[in-house]
Amino acid sequence: MKKFLNFIILSSVALFFNGCGWGWLVPYNLQPSFHKFKEICQLEPEIYQANGGKIDEEYYNKVLKYFDTDLESLDWEYIQENLFFNDSKQYGYEFDKYDGRISATLFFMFKDNRASFDNIDNIWMPMGWSNLRLFPAGNEGTGFYLSGGRVSCFEALHIDMTKFNEWERGIENVKQ
Repeated sequence: MKKFLNFIILSSVALFFNGCGWGWLVPYNLQPSFHKFKEICQLEPEIYQANGGKIDEEYYNKVLKYFDTDLESLDWEYIQENLFFNDSKQYGYEFDKYDGRISATLFFMFKDNRASFDNIDNIWMPMGWSNLRLFPAGNEGTGFYLSGGRVSCFEALHIDMTKFNEWERGIENVKQ
């Protein structure tokens, strides 16, 4: 009986530190996926420009590398066939990528209904990192469920949105 109780106690401790411990006890900035997310955030167009970067072919290739492609490899005919028309009356194309806790979307917005590099009007790249953590609850019989929120690039890089909005008002929008 004593061995069984020791097993239960040790199993509970191991479950806590292996399941809950990583999310609860290790700060975000020490988690590998968060570090990778912060690196990718540097490519967010507004952040990239605020840090002195220029939106050019080199920039597009840096961003597209994360989506496993580059300007040379893009299938512009496929993009042309799959354009969407949004509420702002702009044509666009969307790239999505989910990499564990990181989700990123890249939108190319075009000046008109022609999909080509020289017709890109602007881009935007919403990204998020899931701070999923195990909670001792749940209704699936496991006693645990994943929950949490999403962290944006501005939160991850500790950017003061007031100052950033002042800077952003100084540029019309993200252009080539």
